[in-house]
Amino acid sequence: PSISPSAIALYRGKKPQKWDGNIFVACLSGMHIRRLVLSDRKVVKEEELLKSLNYRFRNIRVGRDENLYFSTDSGVIGRLILAPHSGN
Repeated sequence: PSISPSAIALYRGKKPQKWDGNIFVACLSGMHIRRLVLSDRKVVKEEELLKSLNYRFRNIRVGRDENLYFSTDSGVIGRLILAPHSGN
């Protein structure tokens, strides 16, 4: 099934450091943000983020402040943060 990617962002930053070099994909029909972890230019892990919100994610960008920002078809604009207890 297609996730209908609508935007892609390569994260280069330190908020958080563990996301440095990861790719984030905004998904319309998949209704989540997909994080792709790369190693030697290959995807070695995938994670679906914010799926429980049931939003169609339209855009994702890295801000000048090194935070990830997203927008949805319904006009929601938000910032993606790593939860303190998350191991990812």
